[in-house]
Amino acid sequence: MESSIEYLEADNYSSWRTDMKVLLMERNCWRIVIGTETKPEDENCKELRDFNSRKDKAYSTIYLNVSKSYRCVIDDIEDPVAAWKRLEEHFRPNSRARVIGLTDDFFSCRINPQEEIGIYAARIRSIVDQLKDAGKPISEWYQAFQLIRFLPAEFNGIVQYIYRWDDKEFKFDKILQELIAEESRLKQSIKDQNETCAFQSIERNISKTPRSKSKPSSYKKNIQPTRKKTKVMKSPNTFIAESNLSQDYERDAWILDTAATSHFCSKKSLLRNFRPVKNLTMSIAVGGVRCDIKGIGTVRMIFENNGELETVDLLNVLYSPRLRRNLISGSLIDQAGSTFSCKKGQINVYSKDGHKLFTAKKLNGLFCVNPRIEVNRNSNGKNVKGNSRFESVNKIKSKIQNFSTFNVNNLRTWHNRMCHINERYIIQTSKNKCVKGLPELKHSDFKCEPCKLAKSRCKSFKPIGKIRSSKPLELLHMDLCGPFPDVAIGGHRYFLSIIDDFSRKVTTYPIKEKTEVFKHFSNYQKRAE
Repeated sequence: MESSIEYLEADNYSSWRTDMKVLLMERNCWRIVIGTETKPEDENCKELRDFNSRKDKAYSTIYLNVSKSYRCVIDDIEDPVAAWKRLEEHFRPNSRARVIGLTDDFFSCRINPQEEIGIYAARIRSIVDQLKDAGKPISEWYQAFQLIRFLPAEFNGIVQYIYRWDDKEFKFDKILQELIAEESRLKQSIKDQNETCAFQSIERNISKTPRSKSKPSSYKKNIQPTRKKTKVMKSPNTFIAESNLSQDYERDAWILDTAATSHFCSKKSLLRNFRPVKNLTMSIAVGGVRCDIKGIGTVRMIFENNGELETVDLLNVLYSPRLRRNLISGSLIDQAGSTFSCKKGQINVYSKDGHKLFTAKKLNGLFCVNPRIEVNRNSNGKNVKGNSRFESVNKIKSKIQNFSTFNVNNLRTWHNRMCHINERYIIQTSKNKCVKGLPELKHSDFKCEPCKLAKSRCKSFKPIGKIRSSKPLELLHMDLCGPFPDVAIGGHRYFLSIIDDFSRKVTTYPIKEKTEVFKHFSNYQKRAE
């Protein structure tokens, strides 16, 4: 029986191990591989021949399902038990680096868009099992916490209900049952709402249909009624609203949509660093239709503003060949720190520092933009990373940002990258062509606020040269310093200094809170008087 599992590669050992386990169980060889079934003692029996046959079958099954580049790991042995252990030691080394990586994967594991709760829980369990095999098990409490940590907003109600459970009930399996039940309820609710909306639209169409009135036969012969061609409403399986499908947009135009939760692209050729994905779908606003996502990549757009080229990177762009238009998510632009304003039929998008990135003009009710897309390809037709050594700005807290901008010909950009050095040095370096990839820059009058703050100096007070008081306690200089990052042994985080202007005597009091200042000042006054 031929196997249909994927070959073992450098990045699929976890899934390959599970598939191989099922395949060996189907061929009645799994107990031999894990060592629970040993060689019979009687050497002249049918059981011995059967054992040796299944042992050879187990080794051949393992060997033939390993890619050719990794078969050299086990080609010098013929024992399936030893081959299985060697593969596990090679792809799952028992090292601290692997345990740290698995721990990071566990706490950063998030539910994907449109992913089912059961699939998400299975991914968490897979990481937990690997940590358990490595000798670093994750407690039940952390597993339950990670399961409800990154759930979508529609699960907020059930999460608040789970928070009120006792510690004995706060278990992974029980929480998973509640979440699966809530997921089924939400799917049924969405289905009922779609059916209700469709029924109401049919009722409105029926109510608007004019009733035929009887006319004399002569009237019917002489005057033929003009009938308008009415467009039949299509089923909810259409992708975009019918009014938008008939508009004259350019195929490569991008629509700025403030309701879109992600960037979407309908052409694979526009994506850089393309990564195929599986089991990922998105929901369309029209009729609740779901669309499969085939991959994720980056789209690099180039705009021209006042003679300067502005480069905008859209990260985590979802690719679906069934889409008819490309969408730019306005919500992700806002999350990245950029702003946009709508005025006189156009939307202007600005970066954090206030300069304009691009303009989307209104066309038939939608705001469209036509950028130049930079796509690099190698000889095999695959997307490769560009040669430009650009870094993204406008970063947000997540590891992978969804919107980033930079201007390659802007002196401010290179001034920020080169640790705010003098702009004259940067211009001279660009003219001498000392740095590869540095364009020829020209002098521009700009004000760098971080440089002003970092290089500014506090203006010192001029010395008076005389004592302004005529007796002790007539004039006091007091200062409160703190809080300090390190707490003293007695728990003190501040200290109060009091200097008498006449005698120049300095007295200090360590204090724990700011509210103790008046108490210490009163003690100082009583003591001095």
